[in-house]
Formats: sequence, C-alpha cells, structure tokens
Amino acid sequence: MFANKNHAGSRCARCHNLLKEEDSAEYREDAWYHKTCWDEGVRQLNTAMKRAAEIARRFALPRVSTPHSEADHTNSS
Repeated sequence: MFANKNHAGSRCARCHNLLKEEDSAEYREDAWYHKTCWDEGVRQLNTAMKRAAEIARRFALPRVSTPHSEADHTNSS
C-alpha cells in the first residue's frame, strides 16, 4: 500500500468516482481507492466474515475445502 498524489485522474475501484488531487487515496491490490472507500470495504468484509463464522457455528456446518486448502496439495502426484 502507498498513498501519494499521483492518483489524480484515476477512478476509485469501489465507488468509481474520479479521484481528485486533494483526495486521500490509497493504492491497494492493483487499484486506487478513496481512503474512506477502502476503510468501509474492510469494515464490511470483517462484518461479513464474523457473521459467516457465527452462522457456521450456529448450524454446525462442516468446513468446506477450497481450491487453495492444504489438503488439496498433499497428494498432487
């Protein structure tokens, strides 16, 4: 991550509004974001992850393996 003034003319990857030179902006994950947009996205993701974990606990859902789980890489012959 870095923040600087070279973002003028770019668009925010979250709200798609034009970034102005005076805007506080951050470059993250290969895209420009208003600092407030990035922070709100982080907050929303954290809330969603907490709610998902609570639902999984409440309904005793089993863990589902993902394409990137270690179990998938143990027998890759």
